[in-house]
Order: sequence, then structure tokens, then C-alpha cells
Amino acid sequence: MAEVRPLYARVASDNLGSLRVLQKAGFSIVGTEIAYAPTRGAEIEETLMRLGIRSLPDA
Repeated sequence: MAEVRPLYARVASDNLGSLRVLQKAGFSIVGTEIAYAPTRGAEIEETLMRLGIRSLPDA
């Protein structure tokens, strides 16, 4: 597991499966942006997501 926080993710807004997986992993939606998707050959809307700093239990 990555020790550095926050982590960021970008996902095509129409990719509901990936959005759901990231949300289940604890990511929150922080915005949207239009970006070029080379695999689609077009500009698409992307959802920007962030996984924040989790509280760690006292040792």
C-alpha cells in the first residue's frame, strides 16, 4: 500500500465501473475536467478523485 497521501486518480466520467471501484477504495470526487483521451481519439470528461490522509491508530 502506498504510504504517501493524498493519492489522486482520473477516470472517464462515463466509466461507472471504475468510478465505483475507486469510491469503494475510499476515493472522493473532487471535480471534473475535459481532457484528451488518446485511446478514444477525442476529448472526454474525466472525474478527478482523491484519497486523503487516513487516521492511523496509535501505536
